[in-house]
Amino acid sequence: MIRHNSLFQFSRIDKAFLPSPLRKAPKMSPERLFRGIKDYLARDRRNNQVSVYCHIPFCKRRCAFCDLYTLSLNRENRPLFEQYVHSLVKEIGLWKGIVARRTVTTIHFGGGTPSCIPADDMHRILQALRHSFPITDETEIAIEMASRDLTREYRLFLHREKARRIHVGVQSLDDRIRKEMGRVDPAEKLLEKIQSTLQEGFILSVDLIFGLPGQSLDSFLADLSTLIGTGVHGFSLYELQIPGNNPLGVDKIKDFLRDRRLNYAMFCEGKKRLEDSGYEQNFFVHFSRSLDKNLYCTYPSRNEEGIALGTLADGKAGPWFFTNAPFHEYARQLSNGQTPIGNGYKMSGEEMMVQKVEIGLLGTMLRTSVLSSITDNLRHEFSELSSHWESAGLVEKTDDGQSLRVTGKGCWFMGNMIEQLRHDLLKGRNVVGRTRQRSPDLSGE
Repeated sequence: MIRHNSLFQFSRIDKAFLPSPLRKAPKMSPERLFRGIKDYLARDRRNNQVSVYCHIPFCKRRCAFCDLYTLSLNRENRPLFEQYVHSLVKEIGLWKGIVARRTVTTIHFGGGTPSCIPADDMHRILQALRHSFPITDETEIAIEMASRDLTREYRLFLHREKARRIHVGVQSLDDRIRKEMGRVDPAEKLLEKIQSTLQEGFILSVDLIFGLPGQSLDSFLADLSTLIGTGVHGFSLYELQIPGNNPLGVDKIKDFLRDRRLNYAMFCEGKKRLEDSGYEQNFFVHFSRSLDKNLYCTYPSRNEEGIALGTLADGKAGPWFFTNAPFHEYARQLSNGQTPIGNGYKMSGEEMMVQKVEIGLLGTMLRTSVLSSITDNLRHEFSELSSHWESAGLVEKTDDGQSLRVTGKGCWFMGNMIEQLRHDLLKGRNVVGRTRQRSPDLSGE
């Protein structure tokens, strides 16, 4: 039975929030968690593929819209950076042999701004990854970048390292907005770099933010059209978040209030513009042409395991979910020869079934085959819930009746839907209250 008034909840555009991982009170030590993960990976042979996420929490400088935990890569923080690279290489070594019989689909560098670190340090990290993980010529190495780092020299470095997917934090092509938000390259120079990168054969996707001060629906759609015209392979669309842990951002944006109904219109119209231009949605905020598989964000839909490296990175192996420790604890635990895991848990059978439904929702297509794999009781509960969602315009049946497609409104309310799914199917048991998702990985300049 639905326990709260969904139709009212989903009529309030301003009440939408981003999804976050299921959080539970930890019931075991990090060492026991890591043993459980290793034992599972050693035994399970149903899927021989893994995706690897490598977190670089440094930026050359902090952007006003950024709500991530980042450190400026300046002279004062240089010792912390060197310590972090040393710790990261040490963590990578802990995984040697654990996934040796598996294939790595992608190595994804996120942040922060991974491209801000010197090429020699990035090479050292990549060498450690190649030593510990079964990376092949088919493994996609992807990196999030700021446009200021998208130089000819750095692209040559990435080519030598066989990195072939680049995700650039564009955010806006309006030079006035870019200057206000701390972007360095003017739009004309940025577009030249994008064209050169595409001509060199890289797969290139971009972030755009909607809801920025001074931005209109027309200017947002104009940015989309310009970038579509360059041949960019993929787009991630993010709403501006008020950055509570960024003093610079709070000072710049604190008095900026926009009716979120306009932001909602920007997202829906942006989604339509991209789909009309041949892009397909493969994640609730990401749209791609065929070459951009968005492999890291979609690894759960392929039933792959997700190996998380670096401070505060989230990972998953079968029923095991884990988050690495905050920066200083992360370094301390590794220096003491311990796993850097901060907390985590083992999911129950019901939680894993509900997670399959979540994965379908995040990928915007929930297939009948997923629903047939969950218990009769959960299926009955979800049938009632999905009927409610359909009435609210969040999902719709595909023409063949075999799947539920998430609508633009459903994408907007994705966090609300997933929270409601957990509440109604898991009855709220053992689940820690909502944890606000860290803002999308927006590379700084």
